Amino acid sequence: MAHKTRKKARVRSKQWFYINFLLAGLLIVGAGLGFIWANKPVTSAATVAASAADAPVRAAPNFTLKTLSGETVSLTDYRGQVVLVNFWASWCPPCVAELPTLHQFYLSHKSDGFVVLAVNAEENESTIRQYIERNGYTFPVLVDSAATAANAYDVRAIPASFIVDQNGNIRYIHRGEIDTQTLKTVVEPLLTF
Repeated sequence: MAHKTRKKARVRSKQWFYINFLLAGLLIVGAGLGFIWANKPVTSAATVAASAADAPVRAAPNFTLKTLSGETVSLTDYRGQVVLVNFWASWCPPCVAELPTLHQFYLSHKSDGFVVLAVNAEENESTIRQYIERNGYTFPVLVDSAATAANAYDVRAIPASFIVDQNGNIRYIHRGEIDTQTLKTVVEPLLTF
């Protein structure tokens, strides 16, 4: 009888050990996420405008890629327009979340000389085409299967957006999901109305 009692006590002790271990792990993860969230920079329109204005101007690397319709285009073909080069994939949640914003901004400003070049380096052409057609996006979509453009822009994570002015210079880099306010703050001053 004493043997069974000791055995039950050991089982309960192991259970409590694992429960405490799990709770400690959850606390550590929660503390880490809280630290990251608390230290996340707050980006205001003024901050975005200041960083765009103060950023060193450098020439955007040129690239030549095929569109989904098979047309070959280069970044230099869009000289004289403000271009948002956006690296994305349909499996990427922040990319998917920002594409409607990019499309709406494109539709609202394309007559002002603004274009979005949506560069996909992660997926096959059929997957890209199905996604774009299903969502009704009309901006140019480029297939970067060899990742030449992604490498030229040093893209390590997506989404990543590069705003290129009418002279072919990168004026602003945005890593992560971009919003309408940022687009207005950075792109609109570059457009000629």
